[in-house]
Amino acid sequence: MVLSAYGIDQKAREDIKNNQPIIPLLVSLLRSNHDEVRRNACFAISVLCVEQAIAIEILRNGALEIVRDLNTSESRKSKFTEMALQRILDSHLSAKYSYLGRLESNNITTDGFYDMGPVRDGGKFLTIEELAAEEVNDRRPILLVYAPEKKKGSESKEKIGTPTTTRTAKTPKASSKERDGKTRTKKDKTNEKRDLSEDKKHSEKDVSGTNNSDSKSGYKLTTDQDFQMYLDEIQPQVTKVPLSEQISTLARFVSEKMGGTISPDDVATFGYEVAMNQLKTELHSNVIPIGRIRKGIHAQRAFLFKTLADRLGIPCTLTRGNYNRAWNEVILGQSSGAVRYPAKTWIVDLLHEPGRLLLANSSDARIYTILS
Repeated sequence: MVLSAYGIDQKAREDIKNNQPIIPLLVSLLRSNHDEVRRNACFAISVLCVEQAIAIEILRNGALEIVRDLNTSESRKSKFTEMALQRILDSHLSAKYSYLGRLESNNITTDGFYDMGPVRDGGKFLTIEELAAEEVNDRRPILLVYAPEKKKGSESKEKIGTPTTTRTAKTPKASSKERDGKTRTKKDKTNEKRDLSEDKKHSEKDVSGTNNSDSKSGYKLTTDQDFQMYLDEIQPQVTKVPLSEQISTLARFVSEKMGGTISPDDVATFGYEVAMNQLKTELHSNVIPIGRIRKGIHAQRAFLFKTLADRLGIPCTLTRGNYNRAWNEVILGQSSGAVRYPAKTWIVDLLHEPGRLLLANSSDARIYTILS
């Protein structure tokens, strides 16, 4: 309980994050045979998971698997174990999607979100660093989105240091007209060189900031330039139009980028698996940035739709089915003149008739989501 109270303070959470032995010790308490110790450990984890970096360390130390097992035990399951599980999953949407197979419309994906596939019974959720360290294999690829926005001013900073860019030194008013553009003191020149050097260092820091690395594994997240271009391209197309039109426009866009329309009979022969294996070989990795994929079916298109929609402010879900199926649900109301009807749930068609909305639980929706 002391750690829980301590973890409420942001500065205290920083201390916990920098003190490496604390998290493994806390996670180990989840295995205690004493109910009160387990409850307090679960509560502490629930509080600490508000800090993303701490949540990742909690995951890395196996807390998710332990809490999941606690919730399957009739004697050890409690409101505390349920709360801990929910907080861990909400703090790491990649884990949530892997375990539950569904993200709600209020689960907003951000840079670094990935799909490693479902965690099998008794299996362990792996971090992106652990997945990237694996040898290239013939299993399904790990889909990743990582395209952080450039910091404001970084573009102008990169231009600093060109011959046409200088800083004007202050000079006495009486001699400024005579000396303008002709002479500078050695002190002025020295200051100018120092300023340009500092600006260059800041610029290099901003550029390198587009890549995020993990010190424990050496894995580096590289900006997905293709995804960023997709976002820049689609954004003006969905601005100031009704939500239903935004959804249909985005669906057609995703289909176009992933190989176009596919008839139900041609899905099996579309050849997306060959394209995936080629990408894995080219990148020497099982982790594939979503923007690099040119041929995809349900799972890849639904992933791209969700990650783009979250950045565009279009609310939608992401649901995993069987046999590489996945789909997105949206909630829309209908109106006829002055009459408005209750909102309904629709599934977005990204393959057969891109942009078409299928009423949830209808025969068309079942055909789209279930392999018959």
